[in-house]
Parts: sequence; structure tokens; C-alpha cells
Amino acid sequence: MTEREVDIIVPAYNAVSTITRTLDSLRRQTAFDRIHIILVDDGSTDNTYTTAMSMAETDRQLASRLEIITHPQNYGAAAAYRTGIKATQARWIGRCDADDTMPPDAIERMLEAGRQADMVCGRVLRSHGLDHRILFPHAGDLNSAPIDTPTFSLGNRIYRRDLLLDAPDSVPLNVMEGINCWDDVSLTARLMALPGVRTAYLKGEPVYNYNLAPDNSSLSKANQQYILTQHIECAGRLTKWFEANGLSELYRPFLLRLRFIAKVKMLRLRQRADLVGLWKSTFPETNKVIMSRTIMGPAVSLPQRLAFKAVDMMPVGVSASIMRLFSR
Repeated sequence: MTEREVDIIVPAYNAVSTITRTLDSLRRQTAFDRIHIILVDDGSTDNTYTTAMSMAETDRQLASRLEIITHPQNYGAAAAYRTGIKATQARWIGRCDADDTMPPDAIERMLEAGRQADMVCGRVLRSHGLDHRILFPHAGDLNSAPIDTPTFSLGNRIYRRDLLLDAPDSVPLNVMEGINCWDDVSLTARLMALPGVRTAYLKGEPVYNYNLAPDNSSLSKANQQYILTQHIECAGRLTKWFEANGLSELYRPFLLRLRFIAKVKMLRLRQRADLVGLWKSTFPETNKVIMSRTIMGPAVSLPQRLAFKAVDMMPVGVSASIMRLFSR
């Protein structure tokens, strides 16, 4: 059997309608004989597990390259990925979510680029119904990186497994426990900040197909409070990690922007009457740099910065109806 060069972690929860497509895209990789697939079934209550097992039973080559780990109950995306990390053995680690796919040459192209790098990142094809867009990862310094999917996703990249042991404080890296929204950010930001890490950015065709269901509005209103809480928690914990590893001053612009972006959804909490006070008291240090394009970056436009600055100047107690004007 060819050497196991890259472990692809597939976190899955109630993915029976998409898991066949996902595994088939990995089975069709031109570098399939160098891949090991680690499918983590995170307590699914549908037939995700049996569907994956049936595929392996009818395809001996897939069976030889597929490992299935099951959780007794649903613990969340972060827990599933953390379990997958613990099962890795290959030099390289990748990820493919159970509702996404990868083009046939994706892994081969990334492995080729990895000969001169510690981490490889490529473009993303985002599909939302009939809307298909190519997303480009930021290829510059972390301090100028937008907080977006192609820049921080784990799906459109592979990284050397030994990077997980390269943190200055010697604490092994993983996605942060309990961070299910921005779980990718929680790990990718730290990988990008490691001293001396070399990243190769692939040009040409995308290496990852990010599939949104046609009826998926991305983040539903019902989940806004949970997502907000997750983003704030992630930003706070990342800030502490950078501080503990002596990297906070070097990456101050990134950390300020991350904390600011983390609390943006706060202005959409219509049920709260004290939004101005809540906004001002959450990461208050970020309010001082709202007008700084250097820190906010091009992702936060001038009109947006002006609107947020107006919010910062409002007195505490402004009604939620007025605040909503600044959250669109």
C-alpha cells in the first residue's frame, strides 16, 4: 500500500443526504492512494454511519482508506474535529465537511505545493443554489487578513501535522474546545501566527467546493445569539493564547479587528433595549480604532466604519429600533 501522506478529517452530523457525495469526491482524488479518510460521526440520529459503511462494503479500495469513528452523542463540530486530530498519523492534515466536496486534483495539487511549504491554501468555489462564486484566500500577513471563509477555512488547506506541536508554549494545537462557530478560525489563526511557518497559496482552479443548501440563509435569526456568543468567546480565547505565547503585540491589528468583528452581530439583537451599553462594554478597546483602516482593513468599508463610530458616540439607552439602522 502507498504511504499514507495526508489524513482528511470529515466531521459529520446527520449528513445522510450528502455524505455519499462527499466521500465519492474523496474517492475520486487523483492522489487517493496517498489519502487516509477519518470520518467522525458526531452522534448522528440518521443513517450517516450506515451509508458510509455501505459505501465501504461495496468498494474495497475505499474501505482500505476509510476509518470511521463514532461519538455516542452529538458534541458539536469542534469536538468531532478534535477527535479526528487525535486519530491522525500522516505528515499532512486536511479537512472536508460532510456536505462539501473537493475537485479530483485538489489533494495532488496541494501535496505538490507542500514540497516547499508547511501549509498550503487554495481557492474556494462557493455554491448557493444557482449562485457560484470563486473565493480567494488572503495571501498576505495575518495582520491584514480579512476574517472570511477562504482565508481561515480548514477545508481549502492542508498543513503539516507537526505544526500542531510548534506553539511557543509547547501546548499542542487543535480547534478550541466548545467553539463550533469559528472553529476553523480558532486553529487557522494560530497556525498562521507560528514563527517561521511557510504558506503556499495555489492559483488556478479552486481546491474546495463549499456547498450551501439553496434554502440556507447562512446564519438564521434564531441562531444569532448563539453565534454571537461563540464569536466573542473565540476572540477572547484567541487573544489570551496570543498573549500567553508572546505574540499579541506582533499581531495587535489582527486581534483588534477579530474582536471588533466578533461583536458586530450584537447590533442585531432586537430584543435587547440596552444595545449601546452592551456594545460599548464588549471589547471596549476596539471602539478606539474603528476609524483606523490599517486595523479594520478593506473588509470594513468607510461607510460601515462611520456607522459604527456613530454607534460608539450614542448615549447608553438608545432604542433597538435606532440601533438596527447600523446593523444592516
